[in-house]
Amino acid sequence: MPLRYWTDLFNQDQLEKAEQHFCIALESAPNAVIVWLNLGRLLKNKGQDTAARQALLKCIEFDPDLPSAYQHLAVLEKENGNYDLVGTYLLKAKSILQSYQVKHNSPLPVKSRPDLAFVNFHLEEIYLHQQRVKDAITAYDTAIRPKPDNPLPYLGLAKLYQYIGNEGSARNFWHRFLVLARPHQNLSSEITRAEKTLKSTIDQ
Repeated sequence: MPLRYWTDLFNQDQLEKAEQHFCIALESAPNAVIVWLNLGRLLKNKGQDTAARQALLKCIEFDPDLPSAYQHLAVLEKENGNYDLVGTYLLKAKSILQSYQVKHNSPLPVKSRPDLAFVNFHLEEIYLHQQRVKDAITAYDTAIRPKPDNPLPYLGLAKLYQYIGNEGSARNFWHRFLVLARPHQNLSSEITRAEKTLKSTIDQ
């Protein structure tokens, strides 16, 4: 069966059935990178972190230059509190994406720009965990460039500027976040908190 069928199962949360199809596919094509990648994602969604980690590492074994494999590993390790590994995987993904630009002497393809935004966005959390606030702000700024319509980096910048006491910049980024976030229903809780925070800073 085509891979599109398996990913449809994955997207419909038919996880057990999808896992069976991924495993059958690997029996006939054990080097299939995309199957290992999607199996890793699926296992992570099922809470099977050890098996997910093994699948994603297998993906990297067959294709060490696939940034999405490092991204998924970074998210997995962040959820487990392994921040050193998170930083390692994010920086590796960033290096691969940047090397594409150097090699081809051109900007990243449109389809890859969200990957770079993702990497820089999550690097901020690692820098903040390490109390590297300036690096965290730079990472957010860098995340905005390839995907300026993503509201989350603006939210992060608002929180960071508020953290360091720069209320003017914080308010600016709260506003920018709200403008971009309001069409996104999945951000309703973040929007509510941002509106309350912004109102409190104005009332002070």
